[in-house]
Amino acid sequence: MDVSKILVVDNNHFYTRLMGDHLRDKGFDVKEACSGEQALREVEEDRPDLIILDLIMPAIDGMQVCSYLQSHEKLRSIAIVIVSGILLEEIGNLRRLGARAFVAKMQAEKILKGVDESIEWIQRDEPELYLSGFRDMHRREVVKELLEELSDRNSILESLSEGAVEINANDFVVYCNEAFAKALGRHTWELLNRSITECFPESEEQISRLVLELRADANAKHSLEVREGGRILEIRASSLRRPDQGGGLVFLVEDRTDRCEAEKEHQRLQMQLVQNEKLSSLGRLVAGVAHELNNPLTGVIGYSQLLLGRSPETKLKRQLERIYSQACRCQKIIQNLIIFGRQHKPVKRYLGLNGILTKVLNVMSFQLNLDDIKVVTELDPKLPLTMVDYDQMRQVFMNIINNAHHAMLESSDKTLTVRTSGRDGRILVTFEDTGGGIPADIIDKVMEPFFTRREVGKGMGLGLSISYSVVSDHAGELRIENGRDGGVVVTIDLPMVAAESSASGETESGSRRKMPRILVVDDEPVILDLMVDLLTESSFRADTAGNGLEALGKLRNGKYDALLLDLKMPHMNGRALYDTVCRDFPYLAERVVFSTGDTVDEETRQFLETTKQPVLSKPFEIEKLLDTLSAVLQPDVKPVLEPEPVS
Repeated sequence: MDVSKILVVDNNHFYTRLMGDHLRDKGFDVKEACSGEQALREVEEDRPDLIILDLIMPAIDGMQVCSYLQSHEKLRSIAIVIVSGILLEEIGNLRRLGARAFVAKMQAEKILKGVDESIEWIQRDEPELYLSGFRDMHRREVVKELLEELSDRNSILESLSEGAVEINANDFVVYCNEAFAKALGRHTWELLNRSITECFPESEEQISRLVLELRADANAKHSLEVREGGRILEIRASSLRRPDQGGGLVFLVEDRTDRCEAEKEHQRLQMQLVQNEKLSSLGRLVAGVAHELNNPLTGVIGYSQLLLGRSPETKLKRQLERIYSQACRCQKIIQNLIIFGRQHKPVKRYLGLNGILTKVLNVMSFQLNLDDIKVVTELDPKLPLTMVDYDQMRQVFMNIINNAHHAMLESSDKTLTVRTSGRDGRILVTFEDTGGGIPADIIDKVMEPFFTRREVGKGMGLGLSISYSVVSDHAGELRIENGRDGGVVVTIDLPMVAAESSASGETESGSRRKMPRILVVDDEPVILDLMVDLLTESSFRADTAGNGLEALGKLRNGKYDALLLDLKMPHMNGRALYDTVCRDFPYLAERVVFSTGDTVDEETRQFLETTKQPVLSKPFEIEKLLDTLSAVLQPDVKPVLEPEPVS
């Protein structure tokens, strides 16, 4: 190894001058440093080939310098010669520092001889460790105690759960423990000999102000909360009370992220409990009032209709029409109040939220398109089914989409993004609009009954309250927050609930065997809704798809016992889907029932005759549908007992 540049590091100027002058006389390019801090700066500015290093120094000691060099890949090749008063028995513990030679601090001429021999040893690339002067060295208890004290101090600081950092008079880090580095997502060697403000890049101004306040009053103690890398850190700072370290500071840093999240969750649960109590009490009240109002309102609506039929086109008839119109408006309000204050439990079925969302968006698409609102859907094709009340969940989705619709009427960018996802036993449905958002001072009130920001007559303020109550009945959560880029994000968080067993206590597998799974594929939402209701009441488990492509995705993610297939659909028609089923899902090929309103077309009739599968002509009778499904689900063919289909 070629050695030309040498850095001599010792806090005792006698030794730096002694070795520095000696090596210069031998033709080496030598620099001197009187502290570990200065040594690290010299290394970064002008990388030496070899460092002669004392171990025991204030602030950044020799062991920290070695650790820094070993941790930094570009500096790891620098040769290290340790010149110190350590004992021979201590060397075994120090081999991890990466030194190539150890020279005992004794008489000056012996030190210089040891240094010369160490350099020659390194230049020859000798593999063994070089030792000089230790066998003639007497036991020095003071040095031993210093090493033990240094080791004990480091062990204590490294054991702290809090981050600890020492800062010198120039605001540079001279020591930090592993907890401090971990809190900042860094390594200790990356922070050593760095300005304390560089360690907190996102809070540089706050840290600078904290340091200035401590410098102004040496007896002061300050605390500060900052955010770094998404973590919440609490800093407690004070001046370092050590006579030889004037201007030094010490920081204790605690990562409070988990605690803050727990406190936030506790507050949220408290607010949710209060909201539930308010809704429950108010619900009982308004339900009773609404029930009592229905009787006289029935008379108002009935008599106004009766008088309208008798009155000719006069001013009186126009006034009666206004009475009737306003009475109908009152009727809608009362219906919402009854829903809001309902006492019955939801009637839950094993359904897919993707399917419900798709149907709601189809129903509302005309009005959304009319107002130039673009709908973007990101629905998880593997979203599991769960137990929900279809009608209630549909009403929740409609309420949220309706609110987003009104919020974007005045926006230049009108986009509603609907997402579904499932993880950790939860199903998430999010609605993100590009409206004007909700002012911070009222965002906590938007789910309170009768709270609305719309004009009088355009909203009752019950939509979100009803939605909140419905989601709570499903053991879920409804969260509303402003988006990062504007608009509002509404999140529905529901548990993944397995299908309920029958009342007789059958096992899940037994329940599955008695309830065949049917995939209904049709582009008419009303037919899909009818089939779900009808098949569920007839001891089938129904899933739906609005076209062939959607059905294909469901077939690939789950298994079904039969397929009820319409022929004419957009994107992928029934004939193309049937061909794919025969190729990729042969077990279903003989369990397909076609439904069509067109059996006149010659090509269609030939196709149906070729398949030899049963055909239901629309409109068909319920009894015929059930008989046909029973026929394809032959007793000798075992039902498919694969994982549940997804929606």
